[in-house]
Amino acid sequence: MLVLFAINFFCQPADCTKLSSKIDIFGPVAFSPDGKWLAISVREGNNSFLYKLAWQDTKSDLIRLTRATHGYEIEPAFSPDGQRIVYAYDRKSGGQALNSKLFVLDLDTNKTEALAISDCDRDCDPVFSEDGKKIYFIRQNYPTGKDDEMNKFHQQAIGVYCANLDGSSLKSIFYRGANCLSLSPDGTKLAFMSGGSTLVKRDGKNIAQAMLVIILSGEKFKTILALGPQLTELHNEEHDWSLSKADTYGAALAIGYAGLSCPVFMPDGKEILFLRDNVDDPRPFAKELYSMNLQTRQFEKLPIASIVPIFLTVSPDGSSVVFVGQEMDAGNSRGNIYVMDLKTKQVRALL
Repeated sequence: MLVLFAINFFCQPADCTKLSSKIDIFGPVAFSPDGKWLAISVREGNNSFLYKLAWQDTKSDLIRLTRATHGYEIEPAFSPDGQRIVYAYDRKSGGQALNSKLFVLDLDTNKTEALAISDCDRDCDPVFSEDGKKIYFIRQNYPTGKDDEMNKFHQQAIGVYCANLDGSSLKSIFYRGANCLSLSPDGTKLAFMSGGSTLVKRDGKNIAQAMLVIILSGEKFKTILALGPQLTELHNEEHDWSLSKADTYGAALAIGYAGLSCPVFMPDGKEILFLRDNVDDPRPFAKELYSMNLQTRQFEKLPIASIVPIFLTVSPDGSSVVFVGQEMDAGNSRGNIYVMDLKTKQVRALL
């Protein structure tokens, strides 16, 4: 691992940025497999670019990873061997990465290549498979507003997909709108938020959004568990979660609440962290951070004080959770990185 990062570590001055309170973090961050580095996206004017940071070193510089001159580079994820980073890139400046494509950066050669898959309005939220041979990601298409074949295509090419690194074997995993994708370290489970108006029925009413955990083994669905706004179990045995195609398999755990977001697995795959809207807090965008044991269905609410977390990630050893967020009472909208020690529950800002 020392050789892997040596190329960028001795960077030229133009490639390094001193840590300061003026840096604006944009989008999710990702741990390297050895836990030493964070890959982050830093907003620079109407653009954002990928950097890495030795997060435990208070004197560390931000080290630029790519050579793009404009656009949005976001949502980085390391390969299991730490040799590659997959990320979403929208070449257009000044937007919100609404037309991003997937790229893979080789950290040994510093070469970047686009993932050679069929075109789509937006590919995002990429993660490597546990063996590093495939990439799971979200596809999104925007409706054309017309009742024609193109609009039907746009409505269909959405949801969770996977493909090999060379772009081959593109496959639909979950055929419906989705975001916030997370893969368990053993590669057996995918967690994500799924949109739509018919996902979970409660008291005869549809819930617009659900957080799902799909088991990536088996030839048919086995069990569905849905949890409602109060994190209580909902039953929806009659609902067909297969939704679409013959290659959509697995069991699903659904948390049916429109205010849930950003599921992320703990390293053992037995627990999951996620965010929930704090409906009891009058301040806008207030969130709560929860952990859930997927076997016992027990929850723990983790203290985050006045911070508004937006994106979560967990260190490879499971000792810390890192999230991008903002201080609700700080009077500014700059994104910062926060680290919670999961043993002491203490939270500190990195920048």
